[in-house]
Amino acid sequence: VPVVIKAGGQVEIVKDNENGFLWETEEELLEKTHKIAVDHDLLESIASESINTSSNFTVERFYEELRSEEHTS
Repeated sequence: VPVVIKAGGQVEIVKDNENGFLWETEEELLEKTHKIAVDHDLLESIASESINTSSNFTVERFYEELRSEEHTS
């Protein structure tokens, strides 16, 4: 489960409480890390969605998008 700082490209990929967690302060980092450490149902749910989201970032998908852009240019 991604627990990442709320900055840069991570904000475009990680949706807070859906497929991971975003944090801005050390307190938020500790809170969200603790949350998934003690709530196994939440951990499984977020992990599953994170795995689904990761399929958008495969090498194959990258090449498909490149080929698609070549045909529209």
